[in-house]
Amino acid sequence: MGKLPLRARLATTVAGAAGRMSRLSGRGDGSVIGGAVGLRMEPDLLRLLAADRQIVLVTGTNGKTTTTRLITAALEALGQEVATNAFGANMEAGLASALGRAPDAPFGVLEVDERYLPAMIETTRPRVVALLNLSRDQMDRARRASAGTRTPGAAPTAGRTCAGTTSAGGAANAAWPGPRPGGCSLSNRSSTPAAGSASWRSRCRAGRTGPTR
Repeated sequence: MGKLPLRARLATTVAGAAGRMSRLSGRGDGSVIGGAVGLRMEPDLLRLLAADRQIVLVTGTNGKTTTTRLITAALEALGQEVATNAFGANMEAGLASALGRAPDAPFGVLEVDERYLPAMIETTRPRVVALLNLSRDQMDRARRASAGTRTPGAAPTAGRTCAGTTSAGGAANAAWPGPRPGGCSLSNRSSTPAAGSASWRSRCRAGRTGPTR
């Protein structure tokens, strides 16, 4: 991580203190309040904290926390320091808090609420996005399962890896070790081609893995 501007350093310090006070008072683990305070002081804090790190974002309807912990454990086993929100604070404040607690960690493995994925990709510029299963869940927030992945700006860009699963037709898996110019998005609709099939790969390259409209 590069050297933070003075305002961001002050915001990170105050955020850490707010998180510690929350834990000491028994009001919570401080993973949200700390980030919220830091972002209030420096709205661009998350982007600044993510700069110059290798970021992995993990999202999906189920399995985010478990997958985040597994990836973190794998990197730590290799002797790497990892900044992570492995306890599930998966919106902007939680991500900022996690990165702020480990300012010197070269890696960040961050669970992200699927609704916030496009914004978090834009802000953190991840090296890898792990996209798990998507299904109809919390429909009061998202009108469809693929809402987060089909939002403009969600597509991985050059130099990133997209890995994903789809619940349509079984738990098929696909991963690409490199850029996909059109990005990829997944849907659990029955019309989605089987992941990994020639048709599915072709549509992913064109950024059209969801149902054709």
